[in-house]
Amino acid sequence: MGQERLLSAPAYEVKSVDDGVLIALDSSADAWETVAYREREQAVIEHLGKQYFFSRHDPGRQTVAPDFRAYLNRPNSA
Repeated sequence: MGQERLLSAPAYEVKSVDDGVLIALDSSADAWETVAYREREQAVIEHLGKQYFFSRHDPGRQTVAPDFRAYLNRPNSA
């Protein structure tokens, strides 16, 4: 999906963290039950691509796994 797409996700907070990206949907851990949280979650999923996410409402739907080979074969920067 790519770092640019991750960093442009319509979330509460998005930032680079080491070799990854942190995507926070809300400032509060118990906000996950709110309508606003679910709407933001759906917007992020649509932005990143539904094909990358499991859906409990459609468990048989095809999904795509990330390709970690490029990351694993990268020279160690440490």
